[in-house]
Amino acid sequence: MDDPRSNPGGSHRTRRAAQGVFVAGVVLCGVALGSIHTEALAAATALLAVAFGLAYLPSNDLPARPKAGATLLLTLAVGLVAFTALTTVPLPAGLVAAIAPANADVWARSLHAFGQPGPSMVSLSLDPTATRVEVLRGLTYVLTFATAHRFTQSRGGSEFLERVVIGCALFMAAASILHPVLGAERVLGLYRPENAFGTHIAPILNANHLAAYLNLGLVTGLGVLASNRTPRERVLVGGVSLFLIGMEFFAASRGGLATTFLSAIFVAVLYLRLRRGQSAGVKAAPLLLGLAAAVGVGLLVVAGYEQARLELGSHDTSKLGQIQQALTMVRPHGVFGVGRGAFESTFPAYRTSQDFVTATHPENVLAQLLVEWGIPCTAIALGVMAFALHPRAVLTRSKPPLGAYAALVGLAVHNLVDFSSELPGVMVLAVTCAAIVTGSVGDSKTPQPLWARHTRPFAALILAATALTLFVALRDADRELYPDRARVGRLATDRGTPRAEFDALVRGAILRHPGEPFIPYVAAVRGQALRDGPVIPWAGQALERSPNYGPVHLVLARALARSVPSQARVEYRMALEQHGGGETWDREVARLIHDIDEALEVVPASGPMRPNALELIATAVASRLPATRAQLDQLALKLDPKALGPLKRAAQDALLDTEDGAVWCKGRECVERGLEFASRLRDEIPGQCEGHALAAELRAAAGSPQIAVRELEAASDRVTDRATCLVRLVALMESTGLTAEVDGAIDRVANAGCVTPTECADNFAFAGALCLGRGSPRRAIAFYRKAIDRTPERDDYLLEYARLAASLELHAETLHAYTMLAERHPDVPDYAKRVEEERAAVARSRFAPDLPVKAAPQ
Repeated sequence: MDDPRSNPGGSHRTRRAAQGVFVAGVVLCGVALGSIHTEALAAATALLAVAFGLAYLPSNDLPARPKAGATLLLTLAVGLVAFTALTTVPLPAGLVAAIAPANADVWARSLHAFGQPGPSMVSLSLDPTATRVEVLRGLTYVLTFATAHRFTQSRGGSEFLERVVIGCALFMAAASILHPVLGAERVLGLYRPENAFGTHIAPILNANHLAAYLNLGLVTGLGVLASNRTPRERVLVGGVSLFLIGMEFFAASRGGLATTFLSAIFVAVLYLRLRRGQSAGVKAAPLLLGLAAAVGVGLLVVAGYEQARLELGSHDTSKLGQIQQALTMVRPHGVFGVGRGAFESTFPAYRTSQDFVTATHPENVLAQLLVEWGIPCTAIALGVMAFALHPRAVLTRSKPPLGAYAALVGLAVHNLVDFSSELPGVMVLAVTCAAIVTGSVGDSKTPQPLWARHTRPFAALILAATALTLFVALRDADRELYPDRARVGRLATDRGTPRAEFDALVRGAILRHPGEPFIPYVAAVRGQALRDGPVIPWAGQALERSPNYGPVHLVLARALARSVPSQARVEYRMALEQHGGGETWDREVARLIHDIDEALEVVPASGPMRPNALELIATAVASRLPATRAQLDQLALKLDPKALGPLKRAAQDALLDTEDGAVWCKGRECVERGLEFASRLRDEIPGQCEGHALAAELRAAAGSPQIAVRELEAASDRVTDRATCLVRLVALMESTGLTAEVDGAIDRVANAGCVTPTECADNFAFAGALCLGRGSPRRAIAFYRKAIDRTPERDDYLLEYARLAASLELHAETLHAYTMLAERHPDVPDYAKRVEEERAAVARSRFAPDLPVKAAPQ
């Protein structure tokens, strides 16, 4: 039975002040991008600390008698914070090697690239800076839970907290829908996201996190609907719930929606169970009706929001593979873990996927805790939480908090496939729900724990720990992983920074994040780019921390290209397999290839990159090693008979052999072979000209020019690149001597369909060049004039027009063209000179006297 006190926590005014500051802290923790940044978290923590102090430090407070579940959760939270803090304490390296050998090994190898042993004093955490931030997060949750629990010991306290949870979710939902409605590009008008998270510009950017946040308020609201509240309150909460479930569909998180329905069903089941024998079906009807209406509203949102439909229909399950990879970290780090917050910098050493993607979390709460806290700590934490939140301990109250309890269950399930539990904004709301679930005052038989008997010392200790942690976290905010990565990355190619200064920066960053592979990679990049330090030792250290790291293999390949070309080719292959190779991969590889055997050393033996590698290498060595290119094309066609590049080059080879009269072309053998490849190419891309043009050119080379011209002329009306096809047609007519219709074809080139002004201008300019080549300069100048009208900014077209006009003594047109060029390029004296010459020529032609007319003979 509940037995609320009338005045725990001080006077009515003090309690109201505490509640106000508490609400401000909880709201700020959510709207400040979920407080994922340390500075935002520190501000929210400071507000919650003030609320905590107001709730626990008044002089006239009354002793509280919390329920056992609340004491268990608070004790667990304090213990986990203490354990997390202890993992950041420097210990002798020998001691760490005895109790956590895998962690010690990372520290021992951290400075190998400097030629130095690891530090003698190391922490159990492999990212102590990130772990200290996690200590601050833990204290934030302790402050939130303890303060919220204090409120539940006053009359109406639990209802107040329910309104806080529902109100925060409503505020977040309204802000999330208003941003796209108003076309906002900044969150709350202040922050422009550096990375896009789908289409959601909102205080919580990630759709999964947003769904988890909204779900806490939605399910808490469903619990209010299922309880004995006033009709007015039910109507208000029902409307809010409809809006929130519509926003769940808008956020389009598959896990979030599944959690919503699971939690709603859980609320309904608990409600029916608790109301068994009391016309449960009748009383549950409003709840079920509300759920049905909410589903209808959600479907309407989806019907009007295309992106939501696309996201909900996604079949991407890549995160499941990431969870499996993360669990491989448990065996070497199973006792103490890698340290809270250290997953991102240590996971690359265990990543087996070929894609080079940074994973901040394993997106599974169990995997996260096992990796970062270890098996013993995780087992204790989960066991205590399960015992403290057991349904029998929670739902025996006179007014059981069905909604808050179902919200926690839903959040736990959701975090098996997402990681919203790592977002402080979400967790502060979840901790508030936990306080509702375990809140109120126990009966007289409930033993009073030490922290409840001595609230002032307890509060002072927590506040002192919070102040110290805030100071340390803010001091180290610019030494966290992301700032260190950015700082080191900026200096990778900065010649103005001495190497000694760069090495000092790298050393400090490594000692803060010894498992991070990016920092040694940047050191290798600098050594290669500026030649002011070693390359291979740093590249080796980066690969030790991340075996699947394509850019590092590229650095190694460049370093070994001259001294050990065979190993360099292997490194180039691994760079291609793991990261696509980069923009200049094919050109770099081509310099190391001299025959087919060396080319195959660079080609992956299997996998999706093999066809791409064959195409890249064949294109790169085509002019220098035609025989090797032909062999690579044969391999590519065996792998994929529809490969466009090899089909095109095979048809071109047959055409050249036919035109050159190669001795191996017996009869029509080369023609037939070329036509086969051209036909296959045409079948694969019927809407493009290449296959049609190659077939026509082969027929013309085989002695059937009229047929070839007719076929290509017909094809030019069916393809999308009509202008290109007409150009090939004109060239075919010229080469076969069938020039009677060339002028008509040139006109068709000029009038070919175009989409952009640039494309139209290119067509006109090409037609002009064709006319000029055929000795028709006046026709050519007309086409160039049209090209200039479409793209007046093109200097090359304007200059060609000026030269043509000068050759035809069209001085006015020449003057106009050179005047435009001189205005654009005042630094080119030749343009100004030509302007003066043409101006004088125009003046002479304008004022020259008429010549006498010669009399006609009688």
